Amino acid sequence: MNDDEDINNLQLQIDRARQNYANAVNLVRQSTPPRTDRAMLTEATEEFSPEFAVAPLQESLARFGLKERMSDAAAKRLTVTLTNLMELTETLDKLYFEREDILCKADPTRHRHYCIDSRECVIDPVANTVAFTDSPSRAYKFLPVITKDVARNKYENGPTYDRDPSRPRSRGR
Repeated sequence: MNDDEDINNLQLQIDRARQNYANAVNLVRQSTPPRTDRAMLTEATEEFSPEFAVAPLQESLARFGLKERMSDAAAKRLTVTLTNLMELTETLDKLYFEREDILCKADPTRHRHYCIDSRECVIDPVANTVAFTDSPSRAYKFLPVITKDVARNKYENGPTYDRDPSRPRSRGR
């Protein structure tokens, strides 16, 4: 296969994966109570696990304005749906990476495209902006965030260690 065929094939796979992602997002919407913060739900799923994200829907009724807790069966279905959503996110990331490798090798001046919530975007590191390809005239500015350690010039590259004695140590520490 030549590069054009590879790119066309990857684009077809991207288009299919984006449609599947949209379907999975709709299924999450249908599977959660109306007042659920779905962005927080997907963030917790990405950061920790679907089970961790779903647990509050079964425990913290007031937090979500629920009258009754989510049933075990509904929680299990939502967990499967969130797992599928995360797998689709990884698939999209992989497909974009493969396509952009080919395109950026062919044109070294090209800005690499990325995928955020199934939307294709371009990050401009010089202008500190991100623009989605479906609305390129509207670029979002990145604002630098200075952490306390950086502000005090105490930032060092390298590992950080958990010094809390209440947590068990691994690897002989």
